[in-house]
Amino acid sequence: MKGLVIAGHGSKSSDFKNVLSLHKKRIEKLGVFEEVEIAFVEEGSPTLAEVIDSMKSETIFIVPLFISPGYHVSKNIPELIEKAETSKRRRIVLCDTVGDDVFVTFAIINKIFHLVEELQK
Repeated sequence: MKGLVIAGHGSKSSDFKNVLSLHKKRIEKLGVFEEVEIAFVEEGSPTLAEVIDSMKSETIFIVPLFISPGYHVSKNIPELIEKAETSKRRRIVLCDTVGDDVFVTFAIINKIFHLVEELQK
């Protein structure tokens, strides 16, 4: 059984949680993972520790929805993973941040193209 956690920084704004929930729903529809969850590292709930603890998957992939690997990705999340792997026998894989993915570049260009189209109307 494989699980996925989309881990975000978190925010007081509900918009942030809504964006992660949107990605969660899209990924669930693909049927690649038996469990797909969202979690927050700094602010908001559920926390990453809570989500990892609640999951039943033997292998959990954590994708940090961060632009670059800063303190949370290089220190906080690995510490949480170490504790979670020790408390329950399972494999937790920390994936790279998404910021340098070519699809982020395409998303930037896509936003500009849509804006240019709107401005030309």
